[in-house]
Amino acid sequence: MLVMLAAMAVGIVAAVPCVGSFVYAQPADGGLKDVYANYFRIGTCYQWRNNGLTDATYRNTVLREFNSVTHEDDLKPYATMVQAGSTDNNIQVTLNAGARQIMAFCTTNNIGLRGHALVWHQQTPNWFFWANMQSGNSSARASVATMNQRMESYIKNLLELIKRDFPSLNLYAYDVVNEIFRDNGTAREAGGLGNNATEQNGTDQSPWVQIYGNNSFADSAFVYARRHGATTFPNMKLFYNDFNEYHPDGKREAMYTMAMRLGPAGRNVMDGIGMQSHLSTSWPDMATYKSALTRFIATGLEIHVTELDITIESGSNETRQAEIYAEVFKALKEAREDGANITSVSVWGVTDDRSWRADRNPLLFNNSFAKKPAYNSVAALVPEAHWGDGKNPTLTPPDPDAVVPDANGFFFYHDFENNTTQGWVRRGDVTVENTTAQKNSGSRALFVNGRTQNWNGAILPLNDRAFKSGTEYSFSVMAMSQTAGTMSLSLQYNDVSGTESYDNIGSAVATAGQWVQISNTSYQLPAGTNFSIYVEMDAANASFYFDDAMGGVKGATINPDGTPGDITASVQAGRNAACASAAQLVTVRGRTLNVNAHSDSKVKIRVVNLTGKTIANFAARGGANVSLRKIPAGVYIVETRIDGRKTTTPVVLR
Repeated sequence: MLVMLAAMAVGIVAAVPCVGSFVYAQPADGGLKDVYANYFRIGTCYQWRNNGLTDATYRNTVLREFNSVTHEDDLKPYATMVQAGSTDNNIQVTLNAGARQIMAFCTTNNIGLRGHALVWHQQTPNWFFWANMQSGNSSARASVATMNQRMESYIKNLLELIKRDFPSLNLYAYDVVNEIFRDNGTAREAGGLGNNATEQNGTDQSPWVQIYGNNSFADSAFVYARRHGATTFPNMKLFYNDFNEYHPDGKREAMYTMAMRLGPAGRNVMDGIGMQSHLSTSWPDMATYKSALTRFIATGLEIHVTELDITIESGSNETRQAEIYAEVFKALKEAREDGANITSVSVWGVTDDRSWRADRNPLLFNNSFAKKPAYNSVAALVPEAHWGDGKNPTLTPPDPDAVVPDANGFFFYHDFENNTTQGWVRRGDVTVENTTAQKNSGSRALFVNGRTQNWNGAILPLNDRAFKSGTEYSFSVMAMSQTAGTMSLSLQYNDVSGTESYDNIGSAVATAGQWVQISNTSYQLPAGTNFSIYVEMDAANASFYFDDAMGGVKGATINPDGTPGDITASVQAGRNAACASAAQLVTVRGRTLNVNAHSDSKVKIRVVNLTGKTIANFAARGGANVSLRKIPAGVYIVETRIDGRKTTTPVVLR
């Protein structure tokens, strides 16, 4: 169990787009891949047929909108198995022109590829299942032992062929097994072995089940895919893929059970669940779909939405279609923000007329490549401040409540012109009120009255989503008293042992009746939590005013008249780092620490207890999962260092 030790949040200026890995202003030619780059890949199935690769508009739409591609048909067994020359231990394989052109397209344009699909009861040639590899009435079915040999040989040879001919291909996932369950969760009926050697088993009967008697062949398929994928595409994730995956009559639970048996909690040969998500404006209802999504997330495996489309049924329209698309993406986005391992969402096609369900217009673009209401509803879910670079997706979801600095590098700027205290409260038995009696700029300031101790003043809790221990920040405030003395901007916080502590941010000698600036453009917050800043004065009984209070990135400045200072390269760098660190670098679920960074990132992690003693040190890459099982229960601070910056995450391990 994880308990975050959160400090009190205060009102902060609205977030604006930042340059960096966290937020990124989408270029004019960007698309959905950029809108969702910090959440998951956005893919499509590429149709080589219908002139997909020679149609410039089709090709350019794919380049603009998507960073994942799935072959619609050209990697299925009927397109890749070769009967001539095949033996039980050496199934011959090929890549046709369509498969090759799409792989070359992906390699050239840095687009990830999802393989689809290795083992399926449909679109597999019948000769593969007969003992003599020749269909006919006199043929006998192959034995289970023989089929295991053939299956492993096919998987091995196909992966090796792809790796040999496209060594730089980012084959990041493969649907190893496809559609083995009926809606009630049982195995498909035996059958489907016809006499035609080129028959593609177009019925729902399964020749796999006819030979094996059950779905045990799926376990073998994952074992072979793991074995040979490790030597060809070691980063490739292995998926089970199915339609009607949300069906409450049994399929959902059958898939869950399979995931637990073959996933990390079991044999560890299956990495993910593919939710095809062929939906309509009439079925299923979103509660049913979300229930399945929640169930699959609970397995801990990766989730891919693999073949999403939403048909418009009789009596419905594009408006309703757009609403459902938005509901689906909203559920996926929010689950991702909550830590769900959803890493890819693919729409099954580009334009309506090329869809396998073309009669009901199920996609995001119409026949003329114009964006439909469904496209706009999906794009509108992510604020521009959370867009990213789809060519280099981080897959690190932004915290929807994260705070990023404004264009001046300010996390907050308080001029008190709205006739409130803007989150500042009294420190000690004093009054803090908005007044027009004095001001540094504008027409208002805050007045602190009734002081009897030098520590009496006004205090502001800092938002812990913006201000992190170990990081340098800039603070400034304008202050004025009718009594001469030293005025200070100070820090109150809890140190790592939980003891309330104090520090000086900056001080200035005030002349009676004159405004003075108190600032520090590079103040490092110490290790601890519950940070607050406060204004105080060494003249214990003096009342004072203050105005134009600012907290920002290191180097940010504000002029004495309340106007922003110049933006320097260091301020811009600070803005970029603040934007990048706004997404949590690490999250802890149970006793597992997840590193939320790109796989190329090198991360150093230190776990310290409340006395500051180091309990554990780790070095990991982005995407790694680190076990905390050997650390005793208690309260800790996890320090994470990446690319020269450090973040701290307080946690409680139960």
